[in-house]
Amino acid sequence: MAITSAATRKAGPYTCNGVTVAFPFNFKIFTAADLVITQTDAAGVESNLTSGFTVVLNSNQDANPGGTMTMTVAPATGILITLTSQVANTQPMVLTNNGGFFATVLNDMADRCVMLVQQVVEKLNRTLSFPVSDASVGAQLPGSMARANTVLAFDASGAPLAGPSIASVGTVAGNVASINTTAANIGSVNTTAASIGNVNAVGGSIANVNAVAENSANINAAIANAVNINAAPAAATLAQNEAAITTADRIAVQAAIAGAGGGYVSNASAVLYSPLVGSPVTVESVMRTRDTQIVTTGTGAVKLSSDFTNNLFLGANAGAVNAPGATPQIGKQLTFIGQYSGQSNTTGYANTFLGFGSGVANITGSRNTYLVSYRLNDLK
Repeated sequence: MAITSAATRKAGPYTCNGVTVAFPFNFKIFTAADLVITQTDAAGVESNLTSGFTVVLNSNQDANPGGTMTMTVAPATGILITLTSQVANTQPMVLTNNGGFFATVLNDMADRCVMLVQQVVEKLNRTLSFPVSDASVGAQLPGSMARANTVLAFDASGAPLAGPSIASVGTVAGNVASINTTAANIGSVNTTAASIGNVNAVGGSIANVNAVAENSANINAAIANAVNINAAPAAATLAQNEAAITTADRIAVQAAIAGAGGGYVSNASAVLYSPLVGSPVTVESVMRTRDTQIVTTGTGAVKLSSDFTNNLFLGANAGAVNAPGATPQIGKQLTFIGQYSGQSNTTGYANTFLGFGSGVANITGSRNTYLVSYRLNDLK
């Protein structure tokens, strides 16, 4: 009888339910031993059964090919049962001269050839193959040593080669969430890559970075007080300036400026401003030590003068008559600042004169200092 069906020689896979035991097949076989029963568990592991079942063939394999395989115990739910054939790749029929020559014998011989072809086709349908339109590429796999513990990959021409190790692929699979996050932030990743020098510099200073992290509370407090911190240098300068000018100094300088015709001292910046130009003043003939006197300008006004020690004269003509007192015309350890200041200090010593014409009449004085000035006589 001819085999007219081109269907593959496979029945199933049947999904078991824990109850069903009978599993039919519809392809011709010669004996029950030609049937292969494959069981697949829930993990996908296959095994060929050799016991625990019976096979009953239909009586006429030509008119009604196939039969039924019956399990002794119903397979558990989720188990898969697949039936295929394993007709031996042999030709056992022997025809002798003058012997019996029956049509059934010839049909079985031809059917066996078709069965063998169909078994090969069924296996080919489960193999990796190349499209018929592919260019001619090598389809041979690498040797077992090269492909051991690797995944299958293909080169630029499409030929198979040994790919990454299974362990590496497993590592990637285990980090797929992180990979997806990286892909979603690829712009930031590219920015980081473009600044890899800075990244490496940070890595080289990781101890300092960790120290900063440990002091984040103090850093945040500093940021919160940035306004006060930025104002601190100016405040410090002001404090230093204030500290540099004592109360006594301010009183003395202010009084001297007033006596020279006005003006003021700026406490904020410690800058001494030149006195205002006023009317000519008269002389107050008093003797003072470490003292100042506030005077005013104008008609009948007086001007600070002294003939003793440690006094300050500031302004035009300040201390111009340094004569009266127990020891006339002797002033020592005095400071004169201003045009023609201290001009009558005729015999003073250890004094300082600063300004045009300052100390011009210091004829016989000694150990005095003159800055930007001219005198009637040489330095003594």
